Amino acid sequence: MRVVVERTNKRLVQIKVQKDCVVVFAPWYMHIEKVRQTVSENLAWIKQKQQEFVAQRDAKIDSESEDKSQNVLSISKVFQGMQVLVGGEIFDVKPTLENKTFCKDNVVFVNKDAFDSKDGRLKALKSYLKRIGANYLSTEISAFGSKYSLCPKKIEIKQLVTWLRCCEPNNRFVCLDFRVVQLPMDLQQYVIAHAFSHFFRLGHGADFASVMENFIPHNKDIQQRLADYDFLLSV
Repeated sequence: MRVVVERTNKRLVQIKVQKDCVVVFAPWYMHIEKVRQTVSENLAWIKQKQQEFVAQRDAKIDSESEDKSQNVLSISKVFQGMQVLVGGEIFDVKPTLENKTFCKDNVVFVNKDAFDSKDGRLKALKSYLKRIGANYLSTEISAFGSKYSLCPKKIEIKQLVTWLRCCEPNNRFVCLDFRVVQLPMDLQQYVIAHAFSHFFRLGHGADFASVMENFIPHNKDIQQRLADYDFLLSV
């Protein structure tokens, strides 16, 4: 046990237990042996306080570990319909007696009859994602178009084999996969910007990259991160 003695002008002795040492505030005139005696007389109390520090530390570590374990994405659980991503956030899937699929308190609830089988869970989640994807993504696409005065002539949210369907230049047609709604927000914006960039360039050459850079500067890292979510297109 490390003991640090701090001299003061006060007449009283004060002991403060910290996580890595014990600090004794003693009058400047008190002999060091008297300080040691005071520490010895309060040793039981000091040890109790140190044990409380250890207990608090362990409880904090356990809590942080539990939070991390609860917030870990399991791809196998996604394919089983036991977890689902929405907006890049992880939601557990649990049963409900209600006849609809809905989200509450970081949980997506699926009707019990559908929840009882993997196919039932996946079908219910797919229907739920299509519903929220159609509403949310259409709004985000319109907002993006308004921001750049590039309102699309047509918007479609449907199931594709890739994140989006490229349109012909000047066609102003945006078609996204409904599962884009599962991506983190910055990746959603990247996919939307990608679709709008095809208003000007069909391919993915240097000219297309230049258009994308105007919408989302320094987007290479975002493009690479998008590939990490490609498994969602196979669920």
